[in-house]
Amino acid sequence: MARVLPLLCCLVWMGIGCADRQARNPLDPQVEDPAVEIGPLEAVAGDGEVVLRWDYSAFEDVSGYRLYRRSGDGDLELYRELAAGTRAYTDLRVENGATYAYQLALLVRGEGERRLEPVRQATPGPQAGWAADLGSGLVWRISPDNRAAFFGQGRFPGLVGVGVDQRDGSCWVSDRYFKGLVRISASGELSEHPAALGEAGPLSIDPDQQVGWLVDSARQTVSWFALAPLADSLALEVVDARFEGLAVLEARAGSCWIGAADRVLRYWREDRRRQEWAVEKPKALAPIPEGGAWALVRGGQGLVYLEPEGGIREFTLPFAVAQALEADPQSGACWVAGMEAVVSLAADGTSLAQWEGLAGGRALALDGVHRQLWVAAPELLIKVSAEGQVLARLGGFASLGGIEVDPGTSR
Repeated sequence: MARVLPLLCCLVWMGIGCADRQARNPLDPQVEDPAVEIGPLEAVAGDGEVVLRWDYSAFEDVSGYRLYRRSGDGDLELYRELAAGTRAYTDLRVENGATYAYQLALLVRGEGERRLEPVRQATPGPQAGWAADLGSGLVWRISPDNRAAFFGQGRFPGLVGVGVDQRDGSCWVSDRYFKGLVRISASGELSEHPAALGEAGPLSIDPDQQVGWLVDSARQTVSWFALAPLADSLALEVVDARFEGLAVLEARAGSCWIGAADRVLRYWREDRRRQEWAVEKPKALAPIPEGGAWALVRGGQGLVYLEPEGGIREFTLPFAVAQALEADPQSGACWVAGMEAVVSLAADGTSLAQWEGLAGGRALALDGVHRQLWVAAPELLIKVSAEGQVLARLGGFASLGGIEVDPGTSR
């Protein structure tokens, strides 16, 4: 089932040609532009580092490299001189949250220096995204600035969903063709954990409680399991409730919100307590710390707030059908994605903002620590500031179906 892909910048590493012409002087006018044929410099941001990679080993006349860097405003300045056999460099002299620009120059015997385009930017930080590409069956770990991907892991032919354990940065994956779950570590190692279930469905991770919640789509049940100590197989504890039309679940602070055909149920694991709200066809749930939750109902045609005391407040959507929902744990506000825009509503339903240019958003993930929203469209992952400014776009996906963000502050 597993295959780890190499480090990517735009998800696709351009192949190295094998023609004899490609082994000659890269400044020869009859040689295809090496920055196009071979692929440009990669700059992948991490936590306190930027990993730079390239490969011009096919050219016999390259005698070395010069790496130029810029931090903030100003011109690119010579940062490092590197030997001819170098293919990677990790820049550790960086600060999280600062943006750096890099340019690579080839030193060619008898020809001098040639700077290559494009200039690459990277913004290191502790956070990381995990994106589920349903089209390719790959799960991608995304750099903190959403400009690159560390790796793609899979393939998962029946990929359903992902959940992130913020305590160790790992990602759990459910695949309907595997009776259990798969765990991907923060560095990309994959391990399979079988479980006694009919068909794996949606899952959600509660990192504070170190508990995962999982839907068995075949049996229409919900179970929880302990994340630690990590065992080869998962011991599932079934929730003592029956469901029809299980569609969604979200775990928060020792309880799990479960959406079925005609209701939303909140279930507390410790004392098996439950609370129910009668709603039609819940599509997405977004709990907040005060004990309530936002919910998309009627298949995305309605938006309601489920009050902790059991009441239901309904709000008007600015578009016909909503695709995804997320909530701010600090303010209680919510974000709703439609086919043409993303809107933000305050806890009382007041419209806070409407952001155009985010068409096709089918999944949302909020990084409440760094005040950033990640929007997954079918072929595009977009990172947006709390004010609605698009910070970065990453393309090349087949069909994104989910995004989870790890702020990186729990470790």
